[in-house]
Amino acid sequence: MLRCPNCRVQNPGTSCCRRCGMELVALQNIETKAKNLVLCALTLLLQENPRNLDYARHFLLQACKLQQDSLSTILLEFINTRLAVVTTELS
Repeated sequence: MLRCPNCRVQNPGTSCCRRCGMELVALQNIETKAKNLVLCALTLLLQENPRNLDYARHFLLQACKLQQDSLSTILLEFINTRLAVVTTELS
């Protein structure tokens, strides 16, 4: 977590914000889950199996629901493009 969502201080601390005292553990857990979902999607993409695209897309959509970031957005765009190509090739 780069900033406290309450007071916006940079590097707020470990479990509680050092400035305002806000509890951060639940938010950090959500952030970690989102990162793990992105890692699962990347693992599937690295296997270069077209059948994994839907699964990777699902993981990224779940990650975006938890935390929107540029990496997830770029990967989703890539997957959507690949899905369009695969669909075209199958037609």
